[in-house]
Amino acid sequence: MSTSPTIDRKAFLQALATQFPEIAENIGEGESGLLHLEMAAMSHATLEAIEARSWNSVAAHFSFIDEVFASGNEAVQNAVYVSYLENIFLGEASAEFANARAMLPPTLAAGLVRLEAHFEKLAHAKRGA
Repeated sequence: MSTSPTIDRKAFLQALATQFPEIAENIGEGESGLLHLEMAAMSHATLEAIEARSWNSVAAHFSFIDEVFASGNEAVQNAVYVSYLENIFLGEASAEFANARAMLPPTLAAGLVRLEAHFEKLAHAKRGA
């Protein structure tokens, strides 16, 4: 298996259409062609699953995104951070989101911790300014 990134925007969309056609079909004309908006469509579906406590769907989404992140190029990995993890977890503290967070695969959980540390650093810098 190659260690170089193999998932770019096109490959992400192809995999999404294969594994979650209902989510891929919800990408609107205004979102199409913009990786972060396309990734946000996935985050919205995961948010809905968390809010509905559809844990099997949440687990399937996380597994898919974990694979995308692991093999994604830099742009795809950035979209996972900014338009997936951030959209879902930033500022969320309810029990449903705590449960979902506990379900994150290790790589995504570590990414979320880095993302939160980044925002904490920014907040600290702003308070110190």
